[in-house]
Parts: sequence; C-alpha cells; structure tokens
Amino acid sequence: MALQAFDRAVAGLPPHGGNLFLADVAHGRAAAWDALGDLHRAVSLAEETVRLRPSSSEDWLMLANLYDRERRFEDGQRARERAANLSPGQTLPIEPQSQR
Repeated sequence: MALQAFDRAVAGLPPHGGNLFLADVAHGRAAAWDALGDLHRAVSLAEETVRLRPSSSEDWLMLANLYDRERRFEDGQRARERAANLSPGQTLPIEPQSQR
C-alpha cells in the first residue's frame, strides 16, 4: 500500500529531515487519501504540504481543489490566489473546480 511506503520513507529520515522531502511525502499521502475517498485526511495533508513548501503553486492548487470539494469555497479561493501570486504570468484556474 502506498501509505505504508510513505511511512517507511519518513521513518528512515534523520531527526531534522528536509522539508522538501517531507512536503513530497505529505503531497503523496494527500493524493492517496483522496483516492481512497477520505477527503478530510487529504485536506489535512495538503495543508501540511503547503506549510512545508509554501512556494509551490501546484501544492496550493491541489489544496484549493480539495477545499472546493469540501465546499470551503472561500478557503479554496484564497489558496487559488496564493497559487496565482506564486506563478505570475501563468494561467491558473481562478474559479472553484466542479465537484467529482
């Protein structure tokens, strides 16, 4: 299972493992929980991802889309705006994504 692989990867880190690696793991866990249908856990891990790697517009967009699916549209819009600010000149979705 993917989630167990993420646990093993983190267990092998030194006490102060790199934030970028931890952000990758949190991002992967968020995607896994989303695929398993646990939106609440997916959102929590996507929030952890942007705390660890706040400069990634991709991570902010993932969080925005998860917020939209939780019907947290204001939070989704703020996350989407953060992504847009990180990627000037790039076209990013500015409206909430449709429900799955």
